[in-house]
Amino acid sequence: MADEKPVYLSGTTGNDELYGGAGNDGLEGNGGYDRLFGGDGDDVLRSGDFYDAAAGLRLPDKLGDVLDGGAGNDHLFGAGGRDLLLGGAGDDELRGGAGDDLLLGGEGNDLLDGGAGLDRAQFSGQRAGYSVAKNGEGYTVSHGTESGVTLGIERLVFSDRALAFDLKGNAGQIYRLYQAALNRAPDLDGLGFWIDAADRSVSMLDIAAGFTHSAEFARLYGNSVGNEAFLSQLYQNALHRQPDQEGFDFWLGALNKGVARESVLLGFAESPENHAQVIGSIQHGIDYIPV
Repeated sequence: MADEKPVYLSGTTGNDELYGGAGNDGLEGNGGYDRLFGGDGDDVLRSGDFYDAAAGLRLPDKLGDVLDGGAGNDHLFGAGGRDLLLGGAGDDELRGGAGDDLLLGGEGNDLLDGGAGLDRAQFSGQRAGYSVAKNGEGYTVSHGTESGVTLGIERLVFSDRALAFDLKGNAGQIYRLYQAALNRAPDLDGLGFWIDAADRSVSMLDIAAGFTHSAEFARLYGNSVGNEAFLSQLYQNALHRQPDQEGFDFWLGALNKGVARESVLLGFAESPENHAQVIGSIQHGIDYIPV
């Protein structure tokens, strides 16, 4: 363990635990599944590459390094892998690097940069207690007298719900699928269920099949309608218009050749026309309740 003097500790290529003290310390994991604890002081923590290990905190399935800055104005840098970065008290800078990371700034005015991957920033309070405003390439998240800036963060996770910004990714695709299939905005619980499925690598085609085999879908389209009737109803539900003949003939030909209805539904959901219809509802983020 480091004492109160500033120190630099570098781990091995194995699985290390490094502890700073009350000084301004530098801790570097240097490979393996590492746990770095800065303690008090203004610390710099850097992870290395990682091996998978189980962990909690609503993380992705597998966790890489854990970086805990403790009190002080800390700088935490993740590397490749699914890292957990904990800023603690103070005005911290957390940068996740590559991988699907979870960043918790803690008290203070923090900068949270997820880097590449599907990254989450987690906050302790309910969504209603925070304001979220666009700020250049990222967002400013304010709570009381504190505010932080997020960059490259796809999900803001609060105690009661979450806000997704991956409009071209899983969250946006699921929202558009709801609108196209069921002609309505998603319910927050259902949206959270399907976003979680997509995040766990369930294919969009399989998710679309979940919609086409649902009771609500059957009520809208009928239990045993032919391809022409199905397609006409899909134009109405998804695009709110009569079919154009060229488009109708194209999709009908695909269905008659054995293309699955869920595949056609997915084509409508991701069409430029449906994108244009939906963007006004999701451009400031997508609310959902996580699983």
